Amino acid sequence: MKIHSVCNNNFKGVPIADIKVKGFDACYKLYDVNALDYDFLNKMYSSVNVKKLMPNMTQEDHVMWDMVIRHAIKLSKYAENHSILEAIDNKPCGIMSYKNLNGKYHVSYVATFPTEENKRVPFAGQILFNELLNRFVKSDFKRIELSAIKDAPFNPISKYLKLGFRALGGDEFSEFMRLTKARALKTLNKQSKFFVSDRIKKNKFVDLNDELELDLVF
Repeated sequence: MKIHSVCNNNFKGVPIADIKVKGFDACYKLYDVNALDYDFLNKMYSSVNVKKLMPNMTQEDHVMWDMVIRHAIKLSKYAENHSILEAIDNKPCGIMSYKNLNGKYHVSYVATFPTEENKRVPFAGQILFNELLNRFVKSDFKRIELSAIKDAPFNPISKYLKLGFRALGGDEFSEFMRLTKARALKTLNKQSKFFVSDRIKKNKFVDLNDELELDLVF
């Protein structure tokens, strides 16, 4: 069931980049979102039924995945957080929440999700981090830090290691990880070989209901 567009000035997403992946036909788009987009993001959450989209996963993985999506959306309400929404071919497929904390970027939650049953979105997580790393290397901040959940679906720790993060220890639940500016630059150089980003120079507010499609899955 598609949620049709509703004209409402409360939805104030800001398009920031169009991204293409070399050799891949889809079009990705990134938006800055905040508390004004919270109603839309909640509707998006209602459309993302991870159990239906990825039925072969365990119940524990479904619960964990749903929790990360829910909390990433919740943090968009707070002024101290920065939230990036990702879409592929005009359908939401990911969200990241981070904040500036004591001279560093702290990533709170990153979640990507399918737009079709049993089909994960290629490169979705890398594209979110590509945007974050580009912001990071242009900033005065010294590092990016995050705590990766060890038992989360799709082994995020291995993906963060490939992005240049280093594991610095943790506990039974999570691994503390850090990325320096030098390693971020190396990752961006690698990504530049297959990501083509068209930055949107005018910071124009848009109605996300007009921009994006939400399909409710029952």
